Amino acid sequence: HSFPTRRSSDLLKPGNLLVTRNCQLRITDFGLARAWKQGSAPATQVEEGQVGVMTEYVVTRWYRCPELLLAPHIPYTGAIDLWSVGCIFGELLTRRPLFPGKSYVHQVQVILDVLGTPASEAEFGFKPRDDASSFLKRQRHRPGISWQQLVPSASENGRDFLSRLLTWDPNKRL
Repeated sequence: HSFPTRRSSDLLKPGNLLVTRNCQLRITDFGLARAWKQGSAPATQVEEGQVGVMTEYVVTRWYRCPELLLAPHIPYTGAIDLWSVGCIFGELLTRRPLFPGKSYVHQVQVILDVLGTPASEAEFGFKPRDDASSFLKRQRHRPGISWQQLVPSASENGRDFLSRLLTWDPNKRL
């Protein structure tokens, strides 16, 4: 069978992490499964538009990186997964989601609260869409929260790992 190509909405999140009896990690994503139909030929896409709609509904925004929220038009890289890994690692350390946004707008605001407001657009490492850029300019300045304050029980290496995964610039992520 053929598998669907990866889309920006196929994010790592805790529900996609499975552990076997031998403690092996399996990463899964069944989000697109219902948007593909089985036939005698290899699996085929139902309708191009339908897949996008269905996957948007399935995906949890809490694990979405800033570039997917602010610049969904740009090509993405494996850095989106590293952001998600950071979110999951932070959740393991704090026992709660780091960025529990209630909407797209709130999601960006929660990330701003934790990471702080970038000093310039260059700090993003990508150019936000015009509407996103206007939104960001209207936001109050946020100093962010130190990793020491956010995850005080984590080791220095753990905090360093988290800070290198959860950075605005996808080109600077681990």
